[in-house]
Amino acid sequence: MLVQLLSKIGSYLDVIAPLAALAFALFKREVWVREHFYIVLFLMIELLLNIWSKILMVYYAEIGNIYVYKINCIASFVVLSLFFAAKWKPVIKKKQLDLLKLITLLVSITLLIIVRQEETLLFNSTSYSLVSLVLCTYCIIYYMSKLEKPDTEKITTLRSFWFITGIFTYYAGCFFIFASYRVLTINEKMGAPSVWLVHNIVFAFMCILFLIGFRCKNS
Repeated sequence: MLVQLLSKIGSYLDVIAPLAALAFALFKREVWVREHFYIVLFLMIELLLNIWSKILMVYYAEIGNIYVYKINCIASFVVLSLFFAAKWKPVIKKKQLDLLKLITLLVSITLLIIVRQEETLLFNSTSYSLVSLVLCTYCIIYYMSKLEKPDTEKITTLRSFWFITGIFTYYAGCFFIFASYRVLTINEKMGAPSVWLVHNIVFAFMCILFLIGFRCKNS
């Protein structure tokens, strides 16, 4: 009974977690704070699309919800890339920022091509894996920049540290889930629901890190 209850709660963590983080962020008025607007926007996108996915899964199972994940994949990448661009704009050269924008544009076009070619009834593992690799690379660049030129004694006092750590934790932690989930869904006996439960737990942990970041005063 307890296991079933926990499993039921776990299946809704991808809705509960962003809702809690978003409610706290709006309460703290983080939506008006520079580049952190994009984290709030990311949470809104995740919340709305995950609710949409749940509705389709429960009431319109014959339609399927895979196309929602395709939208989520592209929208999340674009918003989080804008977050990194806004974060780096004051501290990197214009040529480097232009290069970042060009990479983001090229990856976005590649994503659109990949998503259009991926099967409509199976999880888009290829596009999610690509997004995970690129965003994790952005996160590693951030960590390296802080190691080379630390701008504060305690990095844990920075909102951006918690936001980027949340992004890195989610996309690095779920990379192998994204990469293998298409294969798992081909055969439901291989435990796909249990694997997605792990995804939801990692996703919720990302939202917790975001919430910690919203509590920090330093940008």
